[in-house]
Amino acid sequence: MSEPVCYTPIGFVENEFNEWTPVETLRATPMRIVLDPRWAPGTLGLEPGDWILVLFHFHHISEVKLQLHPQDDPTVPLRGVFATRTQYRPNPIGATVARVERIEEGHILHVRELDALNGTPVLDIKPFVESFDRPKEAEEP
Repeated sequence: MSEPVCYTPIGFVENEFNEWTPVETLRATPMRIVLDPRWAPGTLGLEPGDWILVLFHFHHISEVKLQLHPQDDPTVPLRGVFATRTQYRPNPIGATVARVERIEEGHILHVRELDALNGTPVLDIKPFVESFDRPKEAEEP
């Protein structure tokens, strides 16, 4: 095995949800990502309307499920963890594309479409660039 990898959060999610909440509810609710103010210069170039990839730590998760029914729906075929977006992962890292609504004081990002609970540690933010993040379609022969 390799050595453990440790990260320090760059900020935290703020919203009204402290317990499990359906993804649809979370994504429909405006919330904030409050960065440590020392990272404020890193938001240069982010604008309202931009889509960002938010990487975060599932801080309420303590179990791993290597196989599961997606969304705990037993009518959906069993899948391996790496074929799902479940939070029950060997490394509880979440990734969601969210939309920037506005930026306050350079370090508070008001966002929509984020599916994280209140207090969720944010590990990184990257711009979502469709031409980079979406695989090129296979060319027709």
